[in-house]
Amino acid sequence: MNADGSCRWYLKGRLHRVDGPAIEAASGAAAWYQRGQLHRDDGPAVEGADGTREWYLRAIKLSEEEFNAAHGIKPILKTTPQKSKHAVKRDILSLREKYLNSDGASGIKIRW
Repeated sequence: MNADGSCRWYLKGRLHRVDGPAIEAASGAAAWYQRGQLHRDDGPAVEGADGTREWYLRAIKLSEEEFNAAHGIKPILKTTPQKSKHAVKRDILSLREKYLNSDGASGIKIRW
């Protein structure tokens, strides 16, 4: 552990850690190393404090798509368009109005 709060893990003089990042900066940034090379099997090997991410396998930099393809991960496809917040709110208010203006026989049940 360094005076600034950052941590580094070494094995035989090389950055190395199996169960987490080998470098943890005080800023929150982290980097995964094995045998002195940037490497991570289950996610980005570099995570910046600003949210940037970089993927490496055995010191070879990959895009997120290349990394996912190497691990057999398929991208998530949206098959149905998502309603906007305003559309959902309009639907809820419409149902509420129907319920309040009905005689109770409309079949609409609201649970609070």
